[in-house]
Amino acid sequence: MPRTGRPPLPKDQRPIRIETALRLYPGRDDELIAYFAAFKPGQYATAIKRALLAGALVGLPASSSAPADDQIEWDEFVS
Repeated sequence: MPRTGRPPLPKDQRPIRIETALRLYPGRDDELIAYFAAFKPGQYATAIKRALLAGALVGLPASSSAPADDQIEWDEFVS
C-alpha cells in the first residue's frame, strides 16, 4: 500500500531535537513553576520554546539584534 502522508522534509529543513531536563525549586523558581503549571507535561517543550522566543520570563531580548547590554548572564539563570 502506498504512503498517503506528507513527503519527508529535506534534511536541511528537518527540526533539530534537543533533549533536556529542567529542575525547578520551590521558593527559588516560583515564577517558572507557575508558568509551567499552565501546560500539560507533554507541552513543556512548547512552553520552553515560547518563553525563549518571547523572552518574557527570563529577560531575554525578543530578537537576536538586541544590544549585548540587554543580555542576561546565563550563569545566573542556569544552574
